Amino acid sequence: MLETASRLRGPGVDQLLPYTLEFLGEARFHSGQVERAREPFERALALSSDEQGRLACLNSLYEVNRYLGEFARADHYAAQLPKEMRHFAAAEDEPLLRVVVQIGDRRHELDEAPPPTGRVQFLFQRNRLTLRGADARTNAGEKLASAGHYPEALACFTEAAAIDAFDPRCRYLSALTLLHLRRHPEAAKQYRDVERLAPGWYHSRHDAWLADQLTCGNLPQEALLAHLQLEDGNHPADEILRLADASVRWPLPSAHLYRGRALSQTGRKDEAAAAFRRGLELAGDADIRARLSLELWLLTKEPALLEAAQDPAGNPVAAAQARFISRHQPT
Repeated sequence: MLETASRLRGPGVDQLLPYTLEFLGEARFHSGQVERAREPFERALALSSDEQGRLACLNSLYEVNRYLGEFARADHYAAQLPKEMRHFAAAEDEPLLRVVVQIGDRRHELDEAPPPTGRVQFLFQRNRLTLRGADARTNAGEKLASAGHYPEALACFTEAAAIDAFDPRCRYLSALTLLHLRRHPEAAKQYRDVERLAPGWYHSRHDAWLADQLTCGNLPQEALLAHLQLEDGNHPADEILRLADASVRWPLPSAHLYRGRALSQTGRKDEAAAAFRRGLELAGDADIRARLSLELWLLTKEPALLEAAQDPAGNPVAAAQARFISRHQPT
């Protein structure tokens, strides 16, 4: 379209050319040609005569430069956006992954969040967007994996990783798929890639520990499948309790985590606390230890548990929740 437009003249060309450039930049960016996306966005910004088009170009240039790790240039474009459109500031020392707090419809950095006045959510914030081309392949892979087509799903996740060099999600799901395929050492390697790109992504640290235990023969495949059933979260408390009771024959700390939660939901607080303590005795990684510590603190209010939940090597969401509680609980 740009080649055709270069041979045309008139007000229609002047009006539509910036949009064509924006679409070209967007297509390049989200298909993984990120460096090549910058030039059409810059041309579109120079040509844009309407405010909405200009703001769209500024936002796109912010995201492109942020993805490329050129944070000073990213902030140059972000500073030109109106206040309500500004992002968290891009910076060279911005964490690859952090947890932010959403209270109502507003997001806050964890240490700047006000006392809760409504629903509180703890959300991951990466230092880069996920490219839509990678997202599309990952979503296709998820559907295939849900239907049990694991080799085909793995191919989709591999394609997604080739599009987006920084995306942890496709690699996280690739690792899970490899566990289903009993390719445990490869799964452990994928989890290490997730940790490199997004330290602590969801339950990746505990899942990496599981992959190592499966590789060494310390846990059978049946224990993994039981863990995944418990982690699913779509079962009522009595079903979770039944599954967890059947799983405690293995040294599986997550069985005690979910068993404790189910017991707590049914009012059996003392038994729940005992389950969490047993899980802590078995915990072989900091991720599950942080989650168990937080759950046990909610029952016992033992100060040491709240501190343990904030282990930076543990679970980022549990750590963020514990820090938020520490800052805002009554003294």
